[in-house]
This record gives sequence, structure tokens and C-alpha cells, in this order.
Amino acid sequence: MILSGCSRLSQISGSQFIRQVEARPVDSTRSNRYIGASTTRAYLEHWSAIRLFGAQTTVQWTPLTELPPVVVQQISSGKNPWPNLWPATQPAGIQATESR
Repeated sequence: MILSGCSRLSQISGSQFIRQVEARPVDSTRSNRYIGASTTRAYLEHWSAIRLFGAQTTVQWTPLTELPPVVVQQISSGKNPWPNLWPATQPAGIQATESR
């Protein structure tokens, strides 16, 4: 039996967010990707393969107030703070100007 596509939303600290968005996967069983921001939060997609059970996707967020000022400034001006790592895409239901 193979199950897949489980999705969750969870809050993480600003320091965890930075560590995860800058981490490069060591194999093809997991990845982290900056996916965008609202006016108060930044979002990261975490994907991991689960042996025999498919894959799990978690959208993780952190308050912008917990990120370094230079990162917040880039996000607020509509720029991707990590353009060389991940192109930002807005997931369904998250708008750049949405207040969450």
C-alpha cells in the first residue's frame, strides 16, 4: 500500500527557517524551498519521501519579525532573498499582500 500527498502547515522559528531554506538536500528524499511571503509571514515548502508511504509536504512559516532585517527588506520589496537557491513561487491560496 502506498499513500502520498499528505500536507501540513506549521510554524517554525526565524533561525530554523533560515537554516532550512539555505540547506541543500543531500539526496533525493527531501527538499526545502522558499515559496513566498505575506505581509507578516515568510513561507517554506518542505518535502520528504517516506519509505513505503509516498511523500509528505509541509508548508512551514515564520513571522517576518523573526528574520534578519536585510531579509525582511528584500521580501517587503518583492525580491527573493535566495534567488540563487530557489526561485520563489506563490502556492495556491497565498497572496503576496495577504495579511495572515
